[in-house]
Amino acid sequence: MSELPSHRRPAPGTHPPLDVPAYRSTFLRHPTRALVLLPQRLTERTGPVLGETPVAATDNDLTRQHDGEPQGQR
Repeated sequence: MSELPSHRRPAPGTHPPLDVPAYRSTFLRHPTRALVLLPQRLTERTGPVLGETPVAATDNDLTRQHDGEPQGQR
């Protein structure tokens, strides 16, 4: 059996800090203990793929994916 690909975790510094003193809401809501990293299971590593082709620039705009004019109110 071949080795399954694993999900790469983001590099340190990719996400903003959880506690920003200038914003009081982060002080009230940020985690105060270390985060628990859950192990990746088979479903995370072999989950469904959204298609066989790479995502294109118009994939998020349903009005521009086909030749005809869209119907309904815009």
